[in-house]
Amino acid sequence: MDVTITKTVLAFVLLGLGVATAGTMLALQGKSDPPDKPGRLRTLHRTTGYLFATVLVALAVLGATILHGARDALPLRGVVHWVLGGLLLLVAALKIVLVRYYKKFLKFAPTLGLTILVLGFLVAMVSAGFVLVTGELWSDGTAVVRDSEAGAGAGGAPNDAADGPESSGLRGDVALG
Repeated sequence: MDVTITKTVLAFVLLGLGVATAGTMLALQGKSDPPDKPGRLRTLHRTTGYLFATVLVALAVLGATILHGARDALPLRGVVHWVLGGLLLLVAALKIVLVRYYKKFLKFAPTLGLTILVLGFLVAMVSAGFVLVTGELWSDGTAVVRDSEAGAGAGGAPNDAADGPESSGLRGDVALG
């Protein structure tokens, strides 16, 4: 399976887990009526949170392979994706460490959790959302990148072939995540 397809699918899995994780804690702490089974909600929150972290690490590894392949030809959208993704990893790691080892900082956990949800949404929409909304994912699984985003063609010159996808300013050989 293509890395772009894998990352796109995992991005939406990550969003689903983020919503489930936030929803359980909002149900636990945000309602005026106490929930029937708070222990069950805490366990569900912890489980979905660790699943979220696992998928996040998998996405970061896949993204690192894309970054390695792109070298210095990363489009602006890719740079924004990486900056937000780095913040997401940092805040998620911070929340896990604070909740597990520094119990006096538990009062910051809800704010960190909602920050993680918002950053996760932004990271996913910058790339996975863009791929889906713009139709930049071909049915054969290759991502399309405009020459203006990917830089010049082979040899440093723009693609100026008379026919094929290159003539329309599209390159099907570059995958973004």
